Amino acid sequence: ALRWWASFGGVGGRTRRGCGAVEVRDQSGRLLRVSPEEASAAGMQLHLRHPDTDAVRAWSEAVGRLRDFRQGKKVGRRQGNERPGRSYWPEPDAIRRAVGTHSKDHAPDHPAGHAFPRAAFGMPIIFHFKDEREKDPGDTTLKPEKAERMASPLIIRPYPSPDGRWFPAVLRIDRGLLPNIRLSLDGAQRKLPLAISPTDWQSGSWVGKVPPMQGRGADALLAFLAFFGEGTTAAAIDAALAAAPKVAPPPKPVSVEQRFTAQITRDRRNGAVSAKHVQTGKPFVAIGEDAAARWREVPPAKQKDIEASRRVLLTAVVRDGRLIRLEDKSSGGKP
Repeated sequence: ALRWWASFGGVGGRTRRGCGAVEVRDQSGRLLRVSPEEASAAGMQLHLRHPDTDAVRAWSEAVGRLRDFRQGKKVGRRQGNERPGRSYWPEPDAIRRAVGTHSKDHAPDHPAGHAFPRAAFGMPIIFHFKDEREKDPGDTTLKPEKAERMASPLIIRPYPSPDGRWFPAVLRIDRGLLPNIRLSLDGAQRKLPLAISPTDWQSGSWVGKVPPMQGRGADALLAFLAFFGEGTTAAAIDAALAAAPKVAPPPKPVSVEQRFTAQITRDRRNGAVSAKHVQTGKPFVAIGEDAAARWREVPPAKQKDIEASRRVLLTAVVRDGRLIRLEDKSSGGKP
């Protein structure tokens, strides 16, 4: 579980988009990670691009591929001039057709018709039309018919290479099966909400009419994974995965000082000084030269009290289980 979390989980929100990704190593410095073979055996698909020496750059490349596929210039949308060009995806025009309204410059003309393929990336999706004042639809939400959300089946993140580099990576976790559910198109416009059948968002005859998907896959996820791998070679990825592992030096243990009130005693036979925690009763003992140093830190008047078997309380300072100092609060914290 720890290796899976270290490989594909993270800390905080948006972990499926790579935020909060972590690197975890064992005490010998070896990286804890799930191998591509393990992911495949679990029914998942791990896709990698050429590795980078910087984890943030690798992550940026991975999320950039998804951004470009969904709405990047010349991939997800037309080039445009001062404003972004029209989307190559069918959802905006499908919404315009569904509600029966559009701006004068955006008459619905997408050949795919009533199709919503980007639902496969997770929902809800909120479509915002910039020309709402010119009769384009208002904000419209695409979501599962009987739920508010559908988690993305993709985890995008930097994935560690054995030699210390980082792969831009995407893990598909749905075993290649999109959920067979109906969707709902919600908004304030007339004719909404509108039910959407599985064939209108998973796959259909419209696939070949969606430019980002053409020749890449039968659904949006398959098409994206094909796009993600473009420009890479299997041989280069295999070589990077087979690189000699780089083992980081084991982390140095963190040394923390503890301060607490302790009853101080001294063994007259060997000079050992003991500081007994007044709350837990646990003793910390200094012997030999350390005991002599601790005894010198006890004020003379309190040394006499200890030798007379009277109760003396001082502040004990312990590090890594060793009694390293005694402090007298009545003298301003100094020995």
